[in-house]
Amino acid sequence: MVFFWFIYPIINVIFFICNTIIRYTFSLYIILYYIILYMDDNNKVCFIISNKYVKGYVSFIDYYVGNIQQLYKDSLIIIVDNNSDDLTDVYAKLQKYSNDKLVILINNTPCKYELGAYKVGIKYLIDNNILNDYNYYVFTQDTFVLKNKYDFNNLMKHNIMACPFQTFINDNYNRLADSYFTPLVTKVLNRLNLNNNINDLRLCWCNSFVLHKSTVEEFHYITYDISITNKSGSCESERFFSAILYKLNNNINYTIDNIYTQEEIGPLWSIDIPNVKTHYYFAKRISFKV
Repeated sequence: MVFFWFIYPIINVIFFICNTIIRYTFSLYIILYYIILYMDDNNKVCFIISNKYVKGYVSFIDYYVGNIQQLYKDSLIIIVDNNSDDLTDVYAKLQKYSNDKLVILINNTPCKYELGAYKVGIKYLIDNNILNDYNYYVFTQDTFVLKNKYDFNNLMKHNIMACPFQTFINDNYNRLADSYFTPLVTKVLNRLNLNNNINDLRLCWCNSFVLHKSTVEEFHYITYDISITNKSGSCESERFFSAILYKLNNNINYTIDNIYTQEEIGPLWSIDIPNVKTHYYFAKRISFKV
């Protein structure tokens, strides 16, 4: 009995020390987890740019690549060309950039426009086993250009897995391709079980968006049998892309530029991209290339 009363305080002290160590170790683990989660590594991104060079139209590809490499030092840029007539000028402008950070691919598949280019870019990532090397993937037109540095830690902080640059509610009228009720868009909505959620969707303006690395292959799988061959199909892409992004982001709408209306997008529709000063991260120059 005497032994028990002697050892009991010691056991209590040991228990207290062990409990304290466990609590502080767990707290340290949580702190380290969030430090790693929100550190600048989330800004290690890859840009996949859908390019179509047409003589007589201004090309911003040189300016675009320059901005990316200046603002995101560890980025990879994949330019996928949709069969431009002549890439001589493009190659000449891009020779000054590091070859290990810049890849130029030619889209020789039947699927063209943005989706075709994105599919080719994703296949390159998978074939070269580098999909996990970057945390976020930026899929963009060559005329929807990066103007300011966006902190991709914001997306991780809000658990954003997929979102467009800018968006607005589609009014479902005008041309047939401006509707969520075309056969192609309906096919995708049914595939995603979102045919009753049209009013929740927000247009993926200019088919430009961001995916977390964990959603890239699922995006690829959802679009595996879709082929875009004309401008109307590209307009339809803005509609079914919005549904895919909504689904991949757990049915939550989010945008990079925090733009949700046509009125906000209006001033960014066709601007002098290299010279304009704007607080937005991306700016668009409408070119009406075929």
